[in-house]
Amino acid sequence: MFSLKTIDIRQLVLCCSLLFYATTVYSGAAVDASNLRVAVSIKPLKLIASEILGSHDDIAVIVGAAQSPHDYALKMSDIRSIQRADLMIWVGPHFESFLAKIIPKHAATALTVGDLIKLPNTANDRHNPAHESAGEIHSKHAGHHPFERDLHVWLNPYYVETIALAMRDKLITLNPDKAAIFANNTKRFIGTLRSVDNYIGTKLEPVKSKGFYVYHDAYSHFVERYGLNQVGAFKVLPNAALSLKQLSDIKNTLQDGEVYCIFEEPQFDNQFVRRFDVAADIRFGRLDPLATNIAYGPGAYQLFIKGFADTIYQCLGSSGGTE
Repeated sequence: MFSLKTIDIRQLVLCCSLLFYATTVYSGAAVDASNLRVAVSIKPLKLIASEILGSHDDIAVIVGAAQSPHDYALKMSDIRSIQRADLMIWVGPHFESFLAKIIPKHAATALTVGDLIKLPNTANDRHNPAHESAGEIHSKHAGHHPFERDLHVWLNPYYVETIALAMRDKLITLNPDKAAIFANNTKRFIGTLRSVDNYIGTKLEPVKSKGFYVYHDAYSHFVERYGLNQVGAFKVLPNAALSLKQLSDIKNTLQDGEVYCIFEEPQFDNQFVRRFDVAADIRFGRLDPLATNIAYGPGAYQLFIKGFADTIYQCLGSSGGTE
């Protein structure tokens, strides 16, 4: 017999919220501003930009599915996409180094989202900048960032609000006739993003003290937002070689009982991770910071980051044993 006791009420409310969002944001020309052509470096930025534009059809992605921006080889077709775009959105030269010389030369207008994020917030800082301009937010976050080597800023919903507002401002500058559309789309997006952020904070609370290891150092912004216990990363950068001392330190850490879960990534050779002699009760999970398998559509970013959190919870919340 079906029982309401088996339902996760928070998840049900969130799903209903995302469904309502999907039917209101993409419900006709009143919210569609897709005549602007946009190019983005990676898929997660497209998920965010499509929420502001109201469509994903006119957004080109440079780094394709299952590829990594850390070792991507630029093609001539990519340069043409950048040249055709009214707006090029990327993280920055220290993340997509292959674009560092291309964008200043070929992009009509560019938005560097890595420059928007300077200071980390804490897990207890729930200030939401929905009614501020991107410039006002930037000034509040000016300063040194202790996680500067990790530029995966789209994994923190708090930062994504800043990114969304900056996208809104750029799009309004390019097409002021549709300012109201961009503003309304952004407001709706941030509203559902707040719900997802609260859901994740509550969901991960019971497991945030449990240690885990990741393939490469890509998750500090997510970890910081929700107060998680990332014990370490196999690599700072995916293609970096490890010294004998680093290999020994990792081996010892994986044997000392502090690590409950190891997260692999679909873009890289995970056999490297499996070669380590780990404690018998460590579980394996898979995190995809590039949203490879997320379908485009309304609420796609929210579903991506919610699924990210659910994957962490499922691995850390399990009783033990490898998968």
